[in-house]
Amino acid sequence: MNEARPFVAFSFAYVRRQFHSLDELNANGALRRQRAAQLIFEKVSGGRILQTIADWSTYRASFTSREKFRHALEVARSSGAGLLLADIRELLARTARNRISECADTLDALDVEVWDASLRRT
Repeated sequence: MNEARPFVAFSFAYVRRQFHSLDELNANGALRRQRAAQLIFEKVSGGRILQTIADWSTYRASFTSREKFRHALEVARSSGAGLLLADIRELLARTARNRISECADTLDALDVEVWDASLRRT
């Protein structure tokens, strides 16, 4: 019997203001779309999402420089899982222009497999 490939799902969104409740977090369209793409990927790929980690920021910092991204990487490393992003192209498009190459270089240099749920590939 084949064991399902494990994933740690990471979602990130830029927001106008910080969330003050769980309802505001759950109502965020970008995070909802990313989660939906990750769940579809999980079903289609036969993989298994071990943990979902969501992050957001009010400024255009690179998502790869965020503490929750580093936490997602540590969880993926320690569990032998891949890192599942919903749409890498969208995340890069929403990154400040002067940080896009830094962000892409960081993703390329990771020691875990990074999966794009929208493209269904690494």
